[in-house]
Amino acid sequence: MASIVRIASQAADHPIDQKSFASHIAKASKLDSSQTSWLHKLYQTSDIDTRYSCLEDFANNPFWQNGSPTTAARNALYKEHAPVLSQRACEKVLADRDRASITHIIYVSCTGVIAPGIQTYLQRTLGLSADVCQFGLNMMGCFGAFKALQMADAFCSQNQNAVVLIVCTELCSLHFQPTQSYEQQVGNALFADASAACIVANERTGFRMHRHKSRILANSQDKMTWDLVDTGLVLGLKKEVPDLLKEHIGSFVDELLPKGYDVNDYAWPIHPGGKGILQAVEDALGLTRQSTETSRAVLNQYGNVSSASFLFVLERLQRKKQWAVGLGFGPGLSFEGLLLEVNLE
Repeated sequence: MASIVRIASQAADHPIDQKSFASHIAKASKLDSSQTSWLHKLYQTSDIDTRYSCLEDFANNPFWQNGSPTTAARNALYKEHAPVLSQRACEKVLADRDRASITHIIYVSCTGVIAPGIQTYLQRTLGLSADVCQFGLNMMGCFGAFKALQMADAFCSQNQNAVVLIVCTELCSLHFQPTQSYEQQVGNALFADASAACIVANERTGFRMHRHKSRILANSQDKMTWDLVDTGLVLGLKKEVPDLLKEHIGSFVDELLPKGYDVNDYAWPIHPGGKGILQAVEDALGLTRQSTETSRAVLNQYGNVSSASFLFVLERLQRKKQWAVGLGFGPGLSFEGLLLEVNLE
């Protein structure tokens, strides 16, 4: 069994104050007074104080002044900022680590594309071996880190000496959409920019991965989507997603954990997709807010940073329990679960 032996996170450079940002969104989206009132309420009750963007002075940045930018223009900024932010997260996680020992690198993102991939850029700038085995996981959405960890675990099971570097970088703010769409305005209110990296190896420290579990809910393909259009990526997020989570997460966790488990015996690092997501999971599993305090703190301080979110939560988790249950959600509608043994040494 492989372990997540080290984690490092890196928010983008420029903070966005959540409550004051609503006025800019309302103006840019040409909302009427009723819509503006609803939008302010959405931002004020989001349980988010601060988010971060790769763009300086996001609300007044010249990038938005001539209408909605093209996909090519947005992706050009991704190519400029994502490699640098990724490298900063990697430099943190590789501190005091023998870089020659890295055998695999997995790059995860759903907010931009580059070929050769950013994993190739990182191989050069981090001084990794030219023989490192590289992979890119694209368009996985918020559960991308879980799939990368599953891959890394498999690599380590095949090779006792494997050491896998995972990097999740998302620049969600580049896909801001001025619109009157409810679904897209919820996305505008939640998502932000960050990178997180971790190292997976056959070592008895950190978080040892005992079991992975995946599920795609039937007839849920339209509930959470990410569509590429001429003006970037457009989020589809149906109102019933929290209800679907509440209905199905209990049976999913029942199959992940030993029969007769007690929720109080576990820590619960849950993907902070939004306050409604966390509340739905708490209600379904009988968790207290204290059980999810780390996820709620990450949501409050950084917003939803898509695939990087789970690693943000896991890095900050107070290791008071021997076992932890990681839960993530994404397009599909898909569930991901990860049973972790905590801090073995």
